[in-house]
Amino acid sequence: PAMKRMMALMNEAGLVERASRLAFTSDAVGRTIETASDLTAAEIATVCKALEANIPAQDPTEGAA
Repeated sequence: PAMKRMMALMNEAGLVERASRLAFTSDAVGRTIETASDLTAAEIATVCKALEANIPAQDPTEGAA
């Protein structure tokens, strides 16, 4: 589930290309990542936190009539 959450957050953050995902991930964990499968559970959590910090908060009143 953590990997799926990370991928969903990447999509939400606009990181859709593999190269940009790997670059962001490598930056977040501080080492070169060649594939998401290389990540430990702790690293996935770190990436998720970094992604959440980069996604603008949704305004709950936005779109309300």
